[in-house]
Amino acid sequence: MEEYKIQVQKVTDEKWMRIACEKTFLGKSKQSMDSMARQEHSPLRTQLYWVDCENIPLFVASQLNRHHVGSQPFQLTHRTDRKGGEDLGRWTPTDLGMFVNAHGLINIANERLCFQASGETTKIFEDIKAGVHKIEPDLTKYMVKKCVYRNGLCNEDRCCGYVGSTKFREELAEYLDNFSNKQLVIY
Repeated sequence: MEEYKIQVQKVTDEKWMRIACEKTFLGKSKQSMDSMARQEHSPLRTQLYWVDCENIPLFVASQLNRHHVGSQPFQLTHRTDRKGGEDLGRWTPTDLGMFVNAHGLINIANERLCFQASGETTKIFEDIKAGVHKIEPDLTKYMVKKCVYRNGLCNEDRCCGYVGSTKFREELAEYLDNFSNKQLVIY
C-alpha cells in the first residue's frame, strides 16, 4: 500500500450536543461526550468530524463509502472525461473526505475494525480512529469491533474466531469498563 495520509478535524462543539439534549427535557444539560457515546442517544449526532483520507486504495474508499448513515463521503472522481479519471484498478490511489457524525464513527468502527473487512481497510480505519482519539478520546472508547460491541456475538456467516482469543477477552473487558454495574446488570 502506498504512502497515505489521514487527518481528522472536529467541526462542531459539544455545546450543540447539550443544546440538543435541552430540547428533549426541561432543564440544563450537563451531558459529556463520554455519556452520550456510551448511551448513543440522538444528540450524539450533533458532533461532526471531517475525515480527510489522501492517497488511499480505491477499494478501501469503496468500503468506507458504503457507510451512508451518519456519513457523507466525497471521493475523487475516476471518470475518464473528468480531471482525476485514470486507471481504475483496485489499488488506484484516491482521495476521500467524509463529514461524519460521532454515532456514524461508532457504527463504521463496528464494521471496519472487524477482521472480515480487508486488512488495508482495517489499518486505515485504525488510523482514522487514532486521529479521532487525538481530539475526542472519550468517543474512541466506543469505536470497537462489532463482536466487542455485541459482547461476543458475531453476525458474520464465517466468524473469524477472534471471540475465542485472549486479545478479544482483553478488548471486551476494556470496553465493558466504560459501563456501570447497573448497566451491565450486575447487582
